Amino acid sequence: MEVVAEGTETQKHVTHLKSLGCDFGQGYFFSKPLESVALSALLEAQVPQNTQATLDIDACDASAAN
Repeated sequence: MEVVAEGTETQKHVTHLKSLGCDFGQGYFFSKPLESVALSALLEAQVPQNTQATLDIDACDASAAN
């Protein structure tokens, strides 16, 4: 079963969720809420056209640490 953890706000949350086997999360740790135009621009900048996007929590860990 795939589960998305909501309300992920800190590195501690991400670490705990990963230890429980949860690979997907959403919340302020990853991004504040965005208007649709800002979200579209963010996705276009990060995901090449005609590819499927998946969440890589390890990559999010690294980018949040910066």
